[in-house]
Amino acid sequence: FIEDFDKEILYMDNDVHKAYSELRQSCLSSAISHFSMILANDPDNTDALKGRGTAECMTGQWRRAVEDLTKVIDKGYTDDGQLTKIRGVAFAALGQYTAAITDFSLSIALSSSDTEGRLERARLHMIRKSYTLALEDYTCIPLSKLNDQMLIDLAECYYATGDVPHAAEVIMKVKSPDDQRKSYCHYLITRDVGHIEEASIQIIHAATLLPSFLIAIRKIKL
Repeated sequence: FIEDFDKEILYMDNDVHKAYSELRQSCLSSAISHFSMILANDPDNTDALKGRGTAECMTGQWRRAVEDLTKVIDKGYTDDGQLTKIRGVAFAALGQYTAAITDFSLSIALSSSDTEGRLERARLHMIRKSYTLALEDYTCIPLSKLNDQMLIDLAECYYATGDVPHAAEVIMKVKSPDDQRKSYCHYLITRDVGHIEEASIQIIHAATLLPSFLIAIRKIKL
């Protein structure tokens, strides 16, 4: 009797609220356990699936996150693109870039002001070396919202698509003086516009920041 006491407990909204409170407070293990208890009694509880999937994504349980969030998304719930964006993060972490880009695209379609989704999609386009697509995303975002690494990505996109003047303009906005990627990108730009002396300075600086890069320098002809 005592052992079976809680088997028929119905988890009401108050329990879901408590679990979400734990999630908001970053008590992720507790939140996952709480959501799991709710789902043990009510496997189709959409709110609990959303919450557990989000917490699983935040704790690096990517496959479980995809599984939970897919159950919700397949029912037509997206929370204005937030759920597809979270699942996109999980897909990206699993290396499933096409699925991730599809999810981020849906998130952006549902909320055109979704800067986070655009940045994540741009990052994946860069990984795939789809520079034109990455450029489209980055140029939709004000430069003031781009950090140094994103600005370097943007400069690389401009350079890769043949727009050296814009690449030069953007690379000069990068504040970090000791970033190897920045120095190498700056080298490519200055080399192509014929500023050989500056190009030499940048490639040497890049090699200093990444000593193994010295091997590559010997193969480069300014």
